[in-house]
Amino acid sequence: MDTGTIVNWSISGLALAFSVYVFFVERSHKKKYDERLAKLEIDEKEKSLEEEKKAFIRCTPLPREENKWPRFLVENIGKHAANGLTLQMPQFFQPVEKKLFPFAHLDPGQGVTVYYQYATTWGVSSISLIFTYTDGRGEQEQEVIMQIR
Repeated sequence: MDTGTIVNWSISGLALAFSVYVFFVERSHKKKYDERLAKLEIDEKEKSLEEEKKAFIRCTPLPREENKWPRFLVENIGKHAANGLTLQMPQFFQPVEKKLFPFAHLDPGQGVTVYYQYATTWGVSSISLIFTYTDGRGEQEQEVIMQIR
């Protein structure tokens, strides 16, 4: 065999060895990538299922009507019903209809209007409302800060 043939065979052998090495390295990386992707998909699905179990309460002040009590809207903007909804308010701020709460069942997208009365307190522009309810995760407590002026 001459030198040119030996060089050609050597180069071919090195190319083959390098190709085999790249194949196995790439296969290992693809396997790790697929495992991470599967874990990410599982995490996203679990997060989605957790979101399906949540109720979320939002309070929106409604425009004042003449000769009527001020009011606000309590809405469930979560994806699960809020059961046994109770409301704790500061003493100077009370609902007009005392029997409205506890509210038995507030479906997603459903709202209830709450008329309230409050003693004039200078400088108070927002109040803290604390809602307690049960959703798909169990008993929850949520604080909502609402602007009153």
